[in-house]
Amino acid sequence: MVTPELGKEVAELPLVATWRNCQGQGYFQALYACVERLLCLIQVNSLVVPAAEGAESLWTEKFKFQKMEEEELNRLSRDFQMMMFQGTSMLHKLVPVFRLRENSEES
Repeated sequence: MVTPELGKEVAELPLVATWRNCQGQGYFQALYACVERLLCLIQVNSLVVPAAEGAESLWTEKFKFQKMEEEELNRLSRDFQMMMFQGTSMLHKLVPVFRLRENSEES
């Protein structure tokens, strides 16, 4: 399950889960790629996730998130309603820019 909260400056994925029998099959990676493209399309600048201790390395190594600096976390917490869970670290990354392909029709 992915539940994005949207704003122009930042989007948050506060909850991500995969059914146990579907884990390791690439479903989340495919969904996450679509989420990133959508965020790019609607011009969101950055993406934030609260990462459980055991999942932090997955987000940082596989999806290239970085641990959020305390000052930035305080600013975002003040300006936006973010979900923070005890025992998690807030991670963030810039939304990558994707070039849209033009549909070309052949005659």
